Amino acid sequence: MKNTLKLMVALAAAGTAFVPALPASATGSSTLRPYHEKTVVTGTFECFDANCDVFELNVSGGGTASHLGRFTQTAFEGGAPYTYYSYTSTGRDGSSWSGVVDGYLDASDVECGADELAFKTYEHFTGGTGRFANITGNYQSEACFLINGDPTVEGGAPVVLRFTNSGVIGY
Repeated sequence: MKNTLKLMVALAAAGTAFVPALPASATGSSTLRPYHEKTVVTGTFECFDANCDVFELNVSGGGTASHLGRFTQTAFEGGAPYTYYSYTSTGRDGSSWSGVVDGYLDASDVECGADELAFKTYEHFTGGTGRFANITGNYQSEACFLINGDPTVEGGAPVVLRFTNSGVIGY
């Protein structure tokens, strides 16, 4: 288990990338406003080989976000480590938004618990429904990731992820 965690941290560090913020004109919105979110999701993390070169992360949960209020969220990550992560958040009124990770940033300043992995990502909104049908924007996400078991066993290991997002949103 410790080797898996070391590998995940090393791969995340090796994939560190800086993606600059998009100007309002590039996002299609001239009215970008501040955006903040806090989310907790739980689920499973399963590795399909000993090194976690191929894996799946399936989680759901919820939180609170400016502009959306309280929401539920489902998310999926798969493929080679840290290559694809997408999610959908749905508010109480049925409006929703979706987003994806664009790149990984230096997470050395993210404060997590002793057994948690820290991640910092750059993400953007990819679409929405209801009042967020024309959503645009981008944000930075700081996350703490806790694996409770051996992700190489069939069915994977339980996980908990805590996110704090800050950026801009237009709709």
